[in-house]
Amino acid sequence: MGQRRRAARQMSYVLLVWLAAALFLAGAAWAIARAAISPRKKLVLAAAAAASIAIKIILAAQGHNYDMVSYGIVAALVESGQNVYAHTARYNYAPLWACLLAGLKRIADWAALAGPERFHVVVAAFLAIGDVTTAAILAAAYSFGAGLFFLGVPVVLLLTG
Repeated sequence: MGQRRRAARQMSYVLLVWLAAALFLAGAAWAIARAAISPRKKLVLAAAAAASIAIKIILAAQGHNYDMVSYGIVAALVESGQNVYAHTARYNYAPLWACLLAGLKRIADWAALAGPERFHVVVAAFLAIGDVTTAAILAAAYSFGAGLFFLGVPVVLLLTG
């Protein structure tokens, strides 16, 4: 019974990741659809979004940092059913992010990616989708340039990637 419950819990984390990614993409689509910019600029923004995601994934494949090691620790703790706040001092985020990390780790384990950076690549891809949503909201609320700038600013590329 315990093994079945653990598998169900891990699957719920994966479903949470897919739900969050779908909400990100739906939010981006909604923001772009309501943006008062020309169809040509919308295509440019979509191309910039794809390029931004690709750059962040390439950067993620180059190595990782303290945060990624901490995320791996948290994902392992959540997968084993332990309390992340009681078992590590390296985590100061909300419980929802811990569950998302567990789902992202499970996806990374299933993915046909090789190498030690596969978890980092999956996390970066997930965060990059969130960045696309932020850029779309900026483009809709302020200007096309604001959305485009957010996608290409080096700080955002480095932080997410």
